[in-house]
Amino acid sequence: MSSLTKWLAQKSREQPAIVWSVFIGTLGPVMVFTVRPFRRWLGYEKPEAIPFSYPVPQRSRRSLPSTYDDPVEDINRYTLWDKMRDTIASVAGK
Repeated sequence: MSSLTKWLAQKSREQPAIVWSVFIGTLGPVMVFTVRPFRRWLGYEKPEAIPFSYPVPQRSRRSLPSTYDDPVEDINRYTLWDKMRDTIASVAGK
């Protein structure tokens, strides 16, 4: 055991980056098994899960007034080009 401590002391002086990286690397698996019980012991409670969607009301759907709807025949009849032509005609006529 003393030879191991001497070797570690020598390596920590000669190659400290390697010794610290091994030390920090071994802390990861140890923390997997120790952090959760320690947090529970301190009284930490897991927060409520974040909802993934907006809650849908438990009622029948209300229909919208017809003023919000665009009749399909008006959309097909009056195109963007017609709107542009009317705008140009109204500007040129003034």
